[in-house]
Amino acid sequence: MTEQRLVSAAIRIIGLWRIFYAGGNALYFVLAKHLNIATSSLVPVTTDWFSVAYEVVLGGILVLAASFIAQAIFGTKSASQP
Repeated sequence: MTEQRLVSAAIRIIGLWRIFYAGGNALYFVLAKHLNIATSSLVPVTTDWFSVAYEVVLGGILVLAASFIAQAIFGTKSASQP
């Protein structure tokens, strides 16, 4: 496994973390507020919905663009390099 593929995998993991952890946390607050469960959050439900959408979109972009981001970090390989 090359360094570029390792960085690409790490970027994908970060994207999945944003989707499942941060987006799931915001979705928990949305569901808890709709079910009238007491939470420590004082923000309105619409803010939580925007947070869910933001995390899912940003995480999806990171997952889909991971190889392009890694290529931008490492640059393109020229013909003279092995």
